[in-house]
Amino acid sequence: MNMDDLDNNLLNSYKAFTGSHFMLNALNTIQSEILLRKDSDAFQAIQVFTRLYKHALRSSNDHHLEFAEEINFIHQYLKMEHLRFNEGKFPRLINHSAVPDDLSVPTYLLQSFLENALLVNRELPLSNLTVRVEYVRPMVRCIMDISGKPEHTYHPKVQEKTRLAEERINLLNAVHNEGHRLIWGGKAFCTLELNGIN
Repeated sequence: MNMDDLDNNLLNSYKAFTGSHFMLNALNTIQSEILLRKDSDAFQAIQVFTRLYKHALRSSNDHHLEFAEEINFIHQYLKMEHLRFNEGKFPRLINHSAVPDDLSVPTYLLQSFLENALLVNRELPLSNLTVRVEYVRPMVRCIMDISGKPEHTYHPKVQEKTRLAEERINLLNAVHNEGHRLIWGGKAFCTLELNGIN
């Protein structure tokens, strides 16, 4: 594994996000809002979609982003998903304020695993997804817990994207020795440990 492999993975991660069912479904949501004459909802959806797409373009060449920018992206992502599904099963990020804003984390990881957890959670009746972000220097720990513990880890719609994110962790660790970890199961559905860089 070398830097070319890592650069290819970054490019593929960018393609996976911009070409994913999420982005295409987001456009379908906007189209539906316009056709149903829900102009304010359509306008809000266009604004959120634009922010997400701009973020994807800005970060397409970056292996790391400041945590504050990544969290802003995750908030915009959750807004778009809430607009798409219009239901109350969406988590809030809990306790992320303790993480230093200037700490950098890898791009295209947190959103990939969060999207997977959201989709798995939506298919479980009476389940609830909780997302906690903790900072234990120098590690940012993102814990995604689904009540009723599902048996599978990959949702079929984002299986390739989730595996690409796992590969990204392995490449970052192999090429730069960054020390990131992904833990499936255990006390939570998924725990992502990102070694922050100042």
